[in-house]
Amino acid sequence: MPVARRLSRSMGTSSAIGGFEMAIVVALLIGLCAGFVGSIPIAGPVAVLVLETGLRNKRSDALQIAVGAALAEGICAALAFIGVTSLLSRFPSVLSVERVVGAAVLVMVGVYFVVRKPKAEDSPQSKPSPRKWLLGLSITGLNPTILVTWTAVIAALHGAGLLSFQLVHAIPFAVGVTCGVILWFTVLIAIVRKLGKRLSPSMTQHIVHGMGYVLIAAGTVMSVRSVVLLLRPS
Repeated sequence: MPVARRLSRSMGTSSAIGGFEMAIVVALLIGLCAGFVGSIPIAGPVAVLVLETGLRNKRSDALQIAVGAALAEGICAALAFIGVTSLLSRFPSVLSVERVVGAAVLVMVGVYFVVRKPKAEDSPQSKPSPRKWLLGLSITGLNPTILVTWTAVIAALHGAGLLSFQLVHAIPFAVGVTCGVILWFTVLIAIVRKLGKRLSPSMTQHIVHGMGYVLIAAGTVMSVRSVVLLLRPS
């Protein structure tokens, strides 16, 4: 009997460890899928920036921007997982200011695309910048909708029974999100690289200008709404 009990306890412990490891893997894979699918829309400033950089045949810079954005997405996903959004909701003025800052970033990136002219360093042979990842990190980190979006995604996944709100799952989920974002942008850069070879420099410039005007319009609308919410009496 004692031997049977020891064996039963050992099997139970092994089963618990196996279940824990499986839950970690599941959280990682769900984060990977969520990061990949969530990055597919190309209306955001980082996606537009990656497209613009990729169209200039600067694949290394585009990938660095994507990696920086992915790191910010992963951090936001982890913060949303542990409930930072609910904490910030107690201070609506902070969120309003963050929205204004995010809108200003959209407008500035849009203006950059509109006024920027091709330069000699835009050639594929030019040396890539070692700090482009900071650009992707800052633009994504200043976007106030990222944290809110991941809160909604995590709530939906939890409601569907695919994810539990255990703190230990936050890190693998965030790592999965980061890898998923990088994976999508890697695919996007490869597509843009092939597309860019078929476009003339003038056509590429027209596309970049068009994306800039879209960002300016989106940032203007977002800033007006943010200011209205900020000035509205509570």
